[in-house]
Amino acid sequence: MSDKVAIAKTVIRVSARFGVSKVINDVIANNTTIESNADMAKVWVGSFVLGSMIADHACNYTDQRVDAVVEWWNARKTDETKNEYVSDR
Repeated sequence: MSDKVAIAKTVIRVSARFGVSKVINDVIANNTTIESNADMAKVWVGSFVLGSMIADHACNYTDQRVDAVVEWWNARKTDETKNEYVSDR
């Protein structure tokens, strides 16, 4: 894997993690009633666990999409090279 692809994956993973964490935190915060410090701790832990689980799934998904784009791009470059070679004959 090239350095450019690794950097792209890292940037996409970080963006996905922040986005998913924000959404999950907002959903949980807006749909729970906190009446005590114990409730606040439970909501925070639940938000962290759910956010982590969903973020991992989202990162795996985006990694697969990046890999698919890289494969497509490499196949496209290979096809263009073959077409240039054939047309030169």
